[in-house]
Amino acid sequence: MQTAGVPASGTASSSADTSDGTKPSAAAYNPSGTYRYHNFPGGSNGRSVPSQGFSTRPQNPSTPQQGTQPAPQSETSTYQADSLEITVTDYDNDGKAEIIAGYIYSQLNITEIAAFGLAGQSLAREGVLSSSNAKEPFTIASGDIDGNGSSDLLVASDALLSAYAMNSGVSGMSLLWTKTISEKAPPSMATGYINEDSSAEICYGSGTASTAEARVTCLNGNGTAYGLEINAFGDLGYLYGATVAVGDLDADGMAEIGIGAGPGPQNEALIRLYASDGGYLDTITTMNSYYGVNISFGSFGN
Repeated sequence: MQTAGVPASGTASSSADTSDGTKPSAAAYNPSGTYRYHNFPGGSNGRSVPSQGFSTRPQNPSTPQQGTQPAPQSETSTYQADSLEITVTDYDNDGKAEIIAGYIYSQLNITEIAAFGLAGQSLAREGVLSSSNAKEPFTIASGDIDGNGSSDLLVASDALLSAYAMNSGVSGMSLLWTKTISEKAPPSMATGYINEDSSAEICYGSGTASTAEARVTCLNGNGTAYGLEINAFGDLGYLYGATVAVGDLDADGMAEIGIGAGPGPQNEALIRLYASDGGYLDTITTMNSYYGVNISFGSFGN
């Protein structure tokens, strides 16, 4: 197992090109506690969103669907979901990205994963990919982890990570594999191409429990060990897990790994960047605040 982290002393720097062709300043992490601030451009990753009164129409609660079969659409009254997980991907291969949302109706003992897309100027539910009567917290992420050109879905609890093919449309999900994990809370997840094969790799950060190290573990797309683990903020003593994003920031064909500090009250809003082999690149302070940071990479223009 290769373990990577920041230097114990001295100053590390990075002058790698960002994806829009600009070069970030070479100033980087300094163990004395000095950090630089800058914005940067940028896989695919899921993101946890606190409940914002998100609501939709679940199926009839008296007949919840089991497993991963699509649930029927219902025109009954709406219910408010009390948790929401999202990932953005073109799950149906129509050239446009959709939002895949996972949400829990605790009062009804119903969990759904559904696809949403634009209908005119509004966001409309295209269909339910999965519905069950479980209400265990979970996280989601997406990416082409089997290399077949279609996006797959990852669903993780604190004890189990499962991968599903989304079948290029609202026709349910097919289980690809499951892997037992041992986290104290559902982990942040992201996918990206950190080696030269045709399938995306998976990186997941320790769940945001108060005693969880700021550790990120990477897997091959088939769920086997990749051999890379990073404790990004061990030198600072940060706990509360870590958030993670994976993407090719310097347009070299290999993804970098971004790790955000977890939501601990003493954790600065720091992001540390690592090369595809786990080598430390840079530290970014995104805001002058505490309680960590939730991160994502994406393309924001030409």
